[in-house]
Amino acid sequence: MKTWRRKRETIWNAAAPSFQVACLVIVGAAFLFSLGNLLRVDPGFDPRNVAVLNITSDAADKSDDPVFWNSSHADQEALLGKRMLRLQFAVASQPGIQDAAVAVPATSFTG
Repeated sequence: MKTWRRKRETIWNAAAPSFQVACLVIVGAAFLFSLGNLLRVDPGFDPRNVAVLNITSDAADKSDDPVFWNSSHADQEALLGKRMLRLQFAVASQPGIQDAAVAVPATSFTG
């Protein structure tokens, strides 16, 4: 009886790493297949000739806690919003520019 148990444990100990490697290869192949599909998704616009700018201000240095800064400096946040809109209109008015957009990350969660 002990011989059979020992044989079974030996077979399992030898087969387990192979099974784990096979699972890893299958998961890796599925990931690459999904990544290939993701690269073929239509983004809904022509991505050629698109410029993305990241603009920061010194407002980020005012406080380490953006929730505190946004709640205590609402007037400065409104001024920053107006400046961003002026920047958007100035960029959109340049020759050869079809459209311009401004996106602000949602960093303050209050409520």
